[in-house]
Amino acid sequence: MRKLLFAVITATLFLASCTKGGDMPTPGNTKGDFIVSFAESGASLDGKTAAWNEDDCLTIFSKNAQNFKYQVKELSDGGATATFGYVSSTGDSSAAVSANYALYPYDADATISGSSITTTLASKQTYNSAKGCRDYALMVAKSKDKNLSMTNVGAFLEFKMSKTIADVCTLRGIKITSAANKLAGSVTIDCSADTYTATVASNGAKEVTLSGVNAKITSEAQSFYVAIPAGNFPNNSVTVTYVFSEGEKTVKLPAFSLKQGAVKTITHEINNELDYGKRSLSILFVGNSLTQDGIAYLPYMLKNYYPEVNFKIYMWYMGGYTLEQQYSLFTTSGVADIFSVADNNESWTNYSKSKTMAEVLSTYRFDIVCMQEYFNYNTSYTDCKDWNNCRNYILEHYKGTNELEFISLLHAPLRKDGYNVHDVYKRTKNGNALILQTTVSDDLIPFGMAVYNALSTDLNNLGDLKQLSPDGTHTQEGLPCLLQTYVALCWVFDRFDMDKTVKGNPLRMTTDIYRKISVPGANLGTGVVEGTDAQYALAQDVAIAAYEEGKQFLKENLKK
Repeated sequence: MRKLLFAVITATLFLASCTKGGDMPTPGNTKGDFIVSFAESGASLDGKTAAWNEDDCLTIFSKNAQNFKYQVKELSDGGATATFGYVSSTGDSSAAVSANYALYPYDADATISGSSITTTLASKQTYNSAKGCRDYALMVAKSKDKNLSMTNVGAFLEFKMSKTIADVCTLRGIKITSAANKLAGSVTIDCSADTYTATVASNGAKEVTLSGVNAKITSEAQSFYVAIPAGNFPNNSVTVTYVFSEGEKTVKLPAFSLKQGAVKTITHEINNELDYGKRSLSILFVGNSLTQDGIAYLPYMLKNYYPEVNFKIYMWYMGGYTLEQQYSLFTTSGVADIFSVADNNESWTNYSKSKTMAEVLSTYRFDIVCMQEYFNYNTSYTDCKDWNNCRNYILEHYKGTNELEFISLLHAPLRKDGYNVHDVYKRTKNGNALILQTTVSDDLIPFGMAVYNALSTDLNNLGDLKQLSPDGTHTQEGLPCLLQTYVALCWVFDRFDMDKTVKGNPLRMTTDIYRKISVPGANLGTGVVEGTDAQYALAQDVAIAAYEEGKQFLKENLKK
């Protein structure tokens, strides 16, 4: 957990915090304590005055470039001043520094070169009502002695929300996109002069999101804060999207300037029940026929079961390809089948190898890229360089201004001749664990967990081979493929925190529907497998349980 830190500036106030350290400072350590206060003083905001908390931490560079973690040992003056004691250290100790430098919040990966500190301003910020939602402020200090006075080097947008209508409105999050300015990423703070300057790297993100809000908007104004860099923002260059349970509202901001340590207040009053539109979701899937198995019915289900979201789905498809082969296509301007479903349609369009990946990335806008590695029949994986290579290529060539989220897809293992399904599943699961542990994958869609678990139920009798499959490798059209779509729907509902479930979903897959939606790369077998009502109910239960199992798997393996 993070604890709250408040720093006051003349007419506005900053709030910040650091990640709570697991180790308490060691009494009598040889690193020496630091006395830390705030450079600013003045009025309070939201009734909270400038104060340290006993769990607050700092990065301190003292004598050399090694990153020292310090934590509060003792509070004084009502928390306006604190004694920080040494906890641990990371990084290189070979270079000397000319003074003592402090960085807030604590960042184990922060470095210093000369008098310049490099740290990160988060592009994904999480709301916490108890902390005022300003955990991500950047503060620094420099001193020749053990007394440090922290100065704000970032800025904040304050979103003051209220409503005049009777309808309940629940704010889930806020997304800020800038066409002109970098909003997050690696930040270099120059401390060489009396006035410190913070600069975001040229490859920084142009989008910042505040998630986890879940606040009911009432007639009494509530404030939500997002940390961004200081700077000049041109007219209409900043787009704000308010994400409600009921839909989305997008506005463009007039020109404004933010000095370091300043807060820009944006007031939004909901005064019309039609004041917001649908949520939006755009996904690029990169994979093969196993990817297709899992998402073939997703557009149809979204269109007919989840009309609250505007969706666009794209699939870069090459049958049998691994990500190593996909990456080779990327870099040699190779083409693949491009399938898409846009504007809330339910039928796929095949562009038939009409674009290179570079062209795809310059033509379409995505929120999410979901990639599937072909783990089924390889005996071992020692790294995930192909997954990372594909990700890095997409980031380098993507022309949209928003930050992309990357997700791994755990595909379904089946009983191909000569391969034991349990061994195949184990390799597939271990391979996805490796992806989460060694890449920057943000999430997981566990299709394979549902199919593997279904093999030990009555669902195993579906399909031509009585194992969900027409050929021992793919899930057959109808309920076998729909089983995986249920998992995808669980992921969508969870992502948007909606009060929806696939439990009791009345939609069925028929031959007529299958033909209407133009399924790409179909695995029809002898016909569409419709299933009984009991089998559909069982498939829904299996999918829900698999999604929950996948969430635990994600928690245990995600590299964050």
